[in-house]
Amino acid sequence: GGIAVYKRVVSDVPSDLKTAQNPKKFKVRVTIYNKQIDTVATSINGTYGDFTFTNGVSNVLEVTDGGMRTVTGIETGYRFKVEEVYEGDNSTDASIYKVTSQVGAGTIKENKITEMGVVGTDASASFTNEREKGELTVSKKLISDAAADANAKFTFHVKLYENNGDTEAVPISKTYGGMQFVNGETTVEVTGGESVTAKGLPAGLRYVVTEDSATGFTLTGVTKDGAPVGSNQVEGTIKKANGAMLQFTNTADTGYLELENS
Repeated sequence: GGIAVYKRVVSDVPSDLKTAQNPKKFKVRVTIYNKQIDTVATSINGTYGDFTFTNGVSNVLEVTDGGMRTVTGIETGYRFKVEEVYEGDNSTDASIYKVTSQVGAGTIKENKITEMGVVGTDASASFTNEREKGELTVSKKLISDAAADANAKFTFHVKLYENNGDTEAVPISKTYGGMQFVNGETTVEVTGGESVTAKGLPAGLRYVVTEDSATGFTLTGVTKDGAPVGSNQVEGTIKKANGAMLQFTNTADTGYLELENS
C-alpha cells in the first residue's frame, strides 16, 4: 500500500504559489503505527517512496503548492500520521498560515497540522495552507487653530516587502480596504482627524509607511500602536487578526506680527 501527501496554498503572495520560480517550501513528516496497537512501528526502516524511515519515523521532506510526496511499499493496514513541521527556516510559519487538512475524501478539518489514516491502495492526506490576514491603519492628528487647515491633505507612501532586507516591494497589485497597491506600493492622502485602513493584507509581510513633509506644518509626533516613533517613517510586520495602528501628528506652523511705532 501507499500514502500520498498533497499540498495546496492559498495566498496573494506570489512566492507562495507553484507559479513562482522558487515557490515557498513546507515541511512534512510521516510516522507509521502498528496495525492493532497505538505504538510506532519501529520495524519500518529504509526508503519507502520519497521518504526514508528510521524506527517508523520518516525524515522531513519539503513540498510546495500543487506538489505531492508519496510513501510506497508499506503493508496495507498499518496506520499512519502525517504532520506539518515547523522548525528552522520555517519556524514562524505557524503564525502566518491557517492550515486545513483532510484524509482521503473525509471531513475537512480546520487548524489541524496532523492527520491520521490507514495505509491502503489509495490512502492520502491533503493539507491546505492559507495566508492569514491582518490590517494596517494610517491616521492623521492635526493641531491647528485655522479652520482652513481642516481641509489640508497629508501624503503617505506605503510599501510592502516579503522579507527583511528586501529592496524591492512584493509584486502584489490588489485593493485592500482603503489602499490600492500596484506592485506592492501605494500612495494615500489623509486629512486631519481621518484615517485609511488596508484590510486583508497577507500576514507576515513587512510594511514601511513614510509621510511627505507638508508646507506650513511640522511633524510633531508619530506613534505605532501607541508607542512613540522618532521618525517620519514607520516599519513593522503585518500580523494576523491584530491591526497595526499608526498615528502621525502635524502641528501648524505659526509666525508673528511685528509692529512699529511711527
